Amino acid sequence: MTSSKSETMANATDNIKQKISETGEKLKSEARHQSDEAKSRVADEMSNVASALHGASGEFDTGTLQAKLLNQIADGISGAADTVRNKDMSEVVTDVQGFARSNPAVFLGGAALLGFVASRFAKASESRDHDRQPSTTPSYPAATTPASPTATASSAQPVSGSAPTSTRRSETK
Repeated sequence: MTSSKSETMANATDNIKQKISETGEKLKSEARHQSDEAKSRVADEMSNVASALHGASGEFDTGTLQAKLLNQIADGISGAADTVRNKDMSEVVTDVQGFARSNPAVFLGGAALLGFVASRFAKASESRDHDRQPSTTPSYPAATTPASPTATASSAQPVSGSAPTSTRRSETK
């Protein structure tokens, strides 16, 4: 009887371990999937930034310092986007950490620049979305109330140059 209970307990323990292992694998798989989707979105956004910078460089005369710098930055971001897109997330994190350790000033400057650019794009897209939405406020001006109460007939003053009128009649005797 004891060995039967021991076998039952061992089987139950093995089943629990197997279920935990299966659940862990499912969670890892889902985490990898979510990570890959996030990585893809980041790479796409980086590519969009690179394209915008290439477009901005076209606003300057070809060969000017500004155009060259914008193109170099855009090429760097485009290359980084390809790296992010094609590498495993753990490799990307390791590469970024290594770069940050070896070039802290460049890394912090780049992070600040990227944050600035991202906020500008977010604000720009937000204002475009706002412009597309119909306005809930009327297009005509709101009615205003006068600062002082309107004059009534009993408080009306005569116009300058006119004789005051009296409500009493003069009686002649």
